[in-house]
Amino acid sequence: MILSRCRSSWCVLVVVSLSQAIPWPLCSASAGEVVCYPSDPKKCSTGLKTGDSAPYDGQLLTPKLAIELGQKAESFDARLKLELDFKTKTLQIDLELEKSLRENDRESFNLERTLLMKRLAEASSRPWYESPVFVATATVVGVVLVIIGTGYALKQVD
Repeated sequence: MILSRCRSSWCVLVVVSLSQAIPWPLCSASAGEVVCYPSDPKKCSTGLKTGDSAPYDGQLLTPKLAIELGQKAESFDARLKLELDFKTKTLQIDLELEKSLRENDRESFNLERTLLMKRLAEASSRPWYESPVFVATATVVGVVLVIIGTGYALKQVD
């Protein structure tokens, strides 16, 4: 919100954030009367006439410059709000994506764990003669016995 009090060719400008309320006395300062915000005594306004001395240090602006600066201040508030909304939405989307990815990872790990538990249960429920250790040992012993038996049979034949 922009408030200006114009006298002659000079203008006193007060820029107020869109979220703040405007105190009525600040809008109605008469010549020479200093009106300040109750919450911030450094934000003051006064009406001036040509030739009057200013009651405090500061700058006097032409109406054109006062309007230009006020419009910039208002556009900065709007731009800041838009950027904040954009960043908030972007972070919400990233959070939802990350949450979805984590949920998918958790489901795949649970399925893999279930499959491994099922294989372990199948392996432990086999009879002893279907155990891989027994089969490998029996195969090695069988091959050695066949080789020894073949060698012995060949010696007998000679």
